[in-house]
Amino acid sequence: ALTGIPLAGLDAFLAGILTHMAPEHHYDNVIETLETAEYKGLQAVSHAVSDNLEVTMTITPEMRESFVLQDQVKTIRRCFSAPTLEGILEKLAREETAWADETAEAIKKGSPTAQKVTLKMLQDARFMSLEACLQMEQRAMLGMFETKDYQTGYQAALQDSKVSPDQWEPRQLADVSDND
Repeated sequence: ALTGIPLAGLDAFLAGILTHMAPEHHYDNVIETLETAEYKGLQAVSHAVSDNLEVTMTITPEMRESFVLQDQVKTIRRCFSAPTLEGILEKLAREETAWADETAEAIKKGSPTAQKVTLKMLQDARFMSLEACLQMEQRAMLGMFETKDYQTGYQAALQDSKVSPDQWEPRQLADVSDND
């Protein structure tokens, strides 16, 4: 989330981003439950998802070995255990590896405000229900829509161009307050 490097499926599960994972042969059940559930708010969706995703799945050693971040697991735990983005970047700098350098650069390219909001949401989400996470995500998304950073990033994505760090407001992590 902080680096923009996509993780999906088993990789997202093994990275600890997903708390539940269903084998592919259960996908139709998940979709059917969501499509046929009488929508009564986020709680109904949360229950429909949880009921279908609480599937025990055996992770084989071969599956673990195919994990795209397998070689970086210890580094990730060491660096991303810092409570702040600045702390994460400091720990990445001390690693002195190509992966750590690339990861730090990817973080630095993003909007400082969006990066801090994302880290805070990831930290808070560990202790929240799916419903609460979805509500938090919606509030953050709606708040970000109003920022210049959103407009700058969206425009760059549409034009398939890069955003220069001096286009973000504020431009540096240190200038983002906890209230932003």
